[in-house]
Amino acid sequence: MTLQPVLVRRGLGLLILSVHSQSVAEAAGLQVGDVLIGVSGQLFSQANDLSNYLNQSDSKSIALQVLRGGQQYIFYAVLSDKKTAVEAT
Repeated sequence: MTLQPVLVRRGLGLLILSVHSQSVAEAAGLQVGDVLIGVSGQLFSQANDLSNYLNQSDSKSIALQVLRGGQQYIFYAVLSDKKTAVEAT
């Protein structure tokens, strides 16, 4: 998944620029153009911070707070033993 920081009405978010095929992000239902505004109650303004959080997390599932088309949604992702790659632009 490739992310870019963006300013949204509620503060900062991470714009999803790409979703890799057969990834945790794709399985969770994330789409290009979504804005990730939180993960399990944590806020992130930089992709590196999100990546560090995911790599250090012991959780097997996470809640992804996303803006899509002006509406807020929550998607759930199950993390595998191999953490999902998050890239910054």
